[in-house]
Amino acid sequence: YFAEKLGRESGSRPRYSLTTNGSLITAEAIRLFNKYRFALEISFDGTAQETCRQKGSSVKIIRNIKKLLACPDIQLEVNSVSTPGTVQHLSESARIILDLGVPSVQVSISAIERWNKVSLRKLRAEMKALREVAIEHFRKTGNVGIANFKGSRGKGFFFCAGGQDRFAIAPDGGIWGCFLFPGFFRGML
Repeated sequence: YFAEKLGRESGSRPRYSLTTNGSLITAEAIRLFNKYRFALEISFDGTAQETCRQKGSSVKIIRNIKKLLACPDIQLEVNSVSTPGTVQHLSESARIILDLGVPSVQVSISAIERWNKVSLRKLRAEMKALREVAIEHFRKTGNVGIANFKGSRGKGFFFCAGGQDRFAIAPDGGIWGCFLFPGFFRGML
């Protein structure tokens, strides 16, 4: 509530965002997110979720996505990550997420694992299929739905704003400004 007080004093309104896997979101948290107009990014890998994450997590996450979509003041986006081992799920996962009513899906490609020639060929095929998913979704809704296929907000380069206009609270309670420097802001507040 410190940010709200500071916002009133300065004549501005703070913006809140949260990235989560969505599995532990409660009704109380959803009310809070809606009240303070959170931008939420849910990490959900669609049909690959059950193969690479905790069994049963898909049901919880889908249930919470539907609850979040019912809240008009929550801005929701889903981030779906593909790896060389799950890339064959990419386009169908995006389709399922969009069919839930999620307005924007960010398709991410894992940079942690090595992509061999076979997985790169699968990625190429899935990107073509993803294009068709986006076109089909646009024809139905007037929205492309795939954040990666939308135009940029302006010219220039992306930069990490961590530490400049946003901070994160780590699971251990530490505060940090950028994933590249997780210990830099620790203990400052």
